[in-house]
Amino acid sequence: MLKVLAGDLSATFNIDGQHGQRYLARKAGIAQSLCEQLMLHDLILIPTSDYLTAAALLALLGEDAFIELLEAKRLKFIRLKGLFGYWRGENKEGSIIALGDPENRRPQDSPIEESIYAALCSVQPGVKESEKLAQLIAENSHAMEMEQVISAVKDSAYADFRHSQLWHDRYVGRTGGFKLPGSNKHTVTMLGPPTDPSSKPIDALLALTLSNIELYLSNQFSCVSMSTGSPMGDCLDLKSGYIDKKDHPGRHRLWSFLDVASVPNLAAVTLADQSKFSELLKLTDSRNARVFREWFHQNATLTDTEIKARYVDLLHDVPWAQTAPIKALRFAVTNLLDAKIACLGKVASLADTFLLDKVLKGNSAKFFVDDLRTFSGKVGIRK
Repeated sequence: MLKVLAGDLSATFNIDGQHGQRYLARKAGIAQSLCEQLMLHDLILIPTSDYLTAAALLALLGEDAFIELLEAKRLKFIRLKGLFGYWRGENKEGSIIALGDPENRRPQDSPIEESIYAALCSVQPGVKESEKLAQLIAENSHAMEMEQVISAVKDSAYADFRHSQLWHDRYVGRTGGFKLPGSNKHTVTMLGPPTDPSSKPIDALLALTLSNIELYLSNQFSCVSMSTGSPMGDCLDLKSGYIDKKDHPGRHRLWSFLDVASVPNLAAVTLADQSKFSELLKLTDSRNARVFREWFHQNATLTDTEIKARYVDLLHDVPWAQTAPIKALRFAVTNLLDAKIACLGKVASLADTFLLDKVLKGNSAKFFVDDLRTFSGKVGIRK
């Protein structure tokens, strides 16, 4: 199974509680990333703390489509109980710590079921099947403790920070912490507006911590690739081995590849007409889609020019099922069915579509591209 840790599909917690609204404000990018990950992976894993990510996706896709996505087992959540931040104590030194409420009263600290209901209550104008949604989200959730994760990644985050351009030797503390500018005594700094990892040392450390959390989770869940929600963004090459190890290079070229294949940006479907998402979901769960995913991942390390050339090779490839003897067999079998059961002509068509196609069609990644073109034409999306 091809799994992705999709950090860019997570509404990263902000202390002001507006992360759900900020998530929906960039809905075009979210829709594009979701469609991309559905085409390239069998399962999408999204880290979240308070399930506002689930509420925002529900609002974006619509209730029916979101339920179908969960029922199809194409999306799961990794619920990280608790938060993390940079804590400065009495002196000038600080460090990355996990944060949590011992009484579990807040959505990011409460049991999964309570956190889910709190998120669903934030959806306006409300949800019709809250019980069903809550059950599905819980069933499709993996529970982890932020304290455990931070303990595993903080040393790597510190090492990355020491290799960044913002590092100065004067930041070394006497007790093992960092003396970073921009914080006051007994305060916690967290990611969120106005985070600026390009110029603020604490923000850079927090952003690198988030990227290490995502990398850790991708390893824990055996993901073949990951996309980051860290505000470090393209600057993550600061982390030695990060890009080569987990960031799937092919995913950044998917849309340019599909453009060459005359497939428009299908993310428009989720925004313009929520009812069409169901068809798109089924399309990305087809046999042709799975063959395409394997082909694309096998060729992911190629350059743009090379992968486009490889697609041209696909266009000239003739699967064995399309050769003359097999096509003749298909024609003969279909006509035989038509002759024997003329009064039930639809049966022949049914057999042709659901039996012969599965047996005789053969495997080629180009069939999924053909399916995408057909779908885009059917729903009225044009280049």
